[in-house]
Amino acid sequence: MHLRRSVLALLARATAERVDALIEHIQALHSYHVPEIISTPITAGSPAYLDWISEETRPR
Repeated sequence: MHLRRSVLALLARATAERVDALIEHIQALHSYHVPEIISTPITAGSPAYLDWISEETRPR
């Protein structure tokens, strides 16, 4: 019997100030030795959405 692993993509939102902490958290939980983790900066967006991201990702 041949087992196949599923590969899943995860999209996580974070402010630039919190990316390093998010990367550390993912690496600590991931089973791969070198998981694919990339950060894509947001260069523009609707003000309401950008405000929402800042509010939702702030430390609590």
